[in-house]
Amino acid sequence: GGKKKYWGASVVGETIPEWQHVDGHMPPSEDENCAAFHVSESLSAKLLAAQIAVDSAYALHDMLHSTAEIHMVQMRAARDKADELIDACDAVAANEGVGNCQAQLWYLRGKVASVGVAEGRASHEAERLLANAVKLDPSLVDGWNVLGELFWERGDLEAAWGCFVGALDAKRNCESLCHLSMLLRVKSSACGGSNEWLLESVALAKEAVRIAPTSSRAWYSLGNAQLSAFASAACSAHNTAEGLHLANKAFTQAAKGTLGGGNDADMHMNHALTLFLLDMSQQALEHYSEAERLDSSLGAAAKRQEVWGFVSRVSELLHSKGGFKSKRLSSLLADLPRTPASGVTPDGVSVPLVMLSSLSEGPNADLKVVVKVIAPLPLHQSRCFFSFAVADSAEQVMALSIYMNTRDQLQLGSTLELSSPILIRVE
Repeated sequence: GGKKKYWGASVVGETIPEWQHVDGHMPPSEDENCAAFHVSESLSAKLLAAQIAVDSAYALHDMLHSTAEIHMVQMRAARDKADELIDACDAVAANEGVGNCQAQLWYLRGKVASVGVAEGRASHEAERLLANAVKLDPSLVDGWNVLGELFWERGDLEAAWGCFVGALDAKRNCESLCHLSMLLRVKSSACGGSNEWLLESVALAKEAVRIAPTSSRAWYSLGNAQLSAFASAACSAHNTAEGLHLANKAFTQAAKGTLGGGNDADMHMNHALTLFLLDMSQQALEHYSEAERLDSSLGAAAKRQEVWGFVSRVSELLHSKGGFKSKRLSSLLADLPRTPASGVTPDGVSVPLVMLSSLSEGPNADLKVVVKVIAPLPLHQSRCFFSFAVADSAEQVMALSIYMNTRDQLQLGSTLELSSPILIRVE
């Protein structure tokens, strides 16, 4: 058993979600399902029931189970139930002489054909039925999306791309936009981090959020896109703390969205990483703990230990004041200004100059501190920026994260003027 991970889908590993519809809500109404044809009220109700059963069966691809055998038994039972409902639709359609819902029936059979079989989403029978459905009715958005997932499962990313584009040609929809955003990140990763593709990935995810502002799926995709853009050294326009703050907001919104986004272990993993990069370590530990509770196979416990170890090493270094003895530290800091004083912004505006101990938690707008670098802080493989121990003229020592790509720009003893700093307390 275990959750199926899509190849290269995200920073941690996005899965194809359990929901497959345009706005991330419940399955579309019978009017939406049957928009291209007129059917009786009885057939409409049966088509809706079949759609719900098919979606429920398909969602089992991503459900965790104690064993593969139990998982397969449950999937086959769900598929049998869905097939019965589709057969009932077929019989009513034949009895009423309705032939123009054939594409919808092929789509339903194709989607459920991948459930409870060894091939899984890559099922050739599913491909045949889904291809027939979208060929007969190119406006069948869900058909295109499921067919795209099928090709993605096989590793045929170009074919998957074409299917998701086909869905967007029929209608701009959240699901296709999220898939394409994911695929762009995969392409970027394969090419060493393409700035253009990552920016387009963010743009597509933002469009998905505009279309479906309450969808957990859309916000989760946006969070992953922002996080991936930050992580790429090539994407310098997003390699700032601002990109991380945007990712944090997106993941937070995803947890509030429809369909229980807060119960997604992968999302907690990526949110935890984002918070760790923002030095919000306590919150990061909490999200890693929740990810571990939901899915222990993701390695969240080890990641949690990494965060704890990193924070502990930083704490020790700050407590020892970078290893400096008192006289040497005083000599190093002797030329720093003392308050009361004022500084001047590049625009020529005078701002109060304060000591580190005078800063408040959170943003400190229109304040400035002057410090010196006294030691580099430990490196971590996830942090593509650098942190330093800094001290002011009162020998107050704090950690400073600077979002830049090279440590060589700062040396021991470098003097820094920090305007409107943000203070985060790590307990």
